[in-house]
Amino acid sequence: MSDLVLQANAPICDPLPLTAGGAELTLVPVDRLTQITPFRGRGAEVSGALRAATGQDLTEPGRAAGPVQWFGHNQWMITGDCPDLMGLAAVTDQTDGGSLLDLTGPTGVDVMARLVPVDLRAQVFPTGHCLRSAFEKLPCAIRRMGPDHLRIMVYRSMTGSAVTRISHAMRHMAARSGQGG
Repeated sequence: MSDLVLQANAPICDPLPLTAGGAELTLVPVDRLTQITPFRGRGAEVSGALRAATGQDLTEPGRAAGPVQWFGHNQWMITGDCPDLMGLAAVTDQTDGGSLLDLTGPTGVDVMARLVPVDLRAQVFPTGHCLRSAFEKLPCAIRRMGPDHLRIMVYRSMTGSAVTRISHAMRHMAARSGQGG
């Protein structure tokens, strides 16, 4: 018989928040994540329903505003309450399936440059832009929230791996710059 005891809510990764080398990684509490896919020809009605409920229309591809984030071809992710879109869109509750991580600080983009094959510098990827990518084979969505603020969405089951990989990159950046961490 093993002495290993599994504990509910045991940490699966480095504890957050984590700060190293000018960057901080935190877990963002989320009440609700909803993926929506408007039915053919119903995009304008979905956009109107969202505008009435949240103040924000469906965004253009690669863009995010307020609680609405483009999430792929004819797909958007809504953070927070989503209006009733019965008959207008396919609606899938993703709350238990996703985690949001905020990477902030002046070196956050440099940290992610070690992990993703896209250019996240502000002049190429400004505030309000978003994309789908992968880092070290983990699928993710990244949104630029501000000059030194990236929001990273990963599958909940992969949160521990994502935090470990980001924290290793943060510590490596800190060690290279002589800042420790």
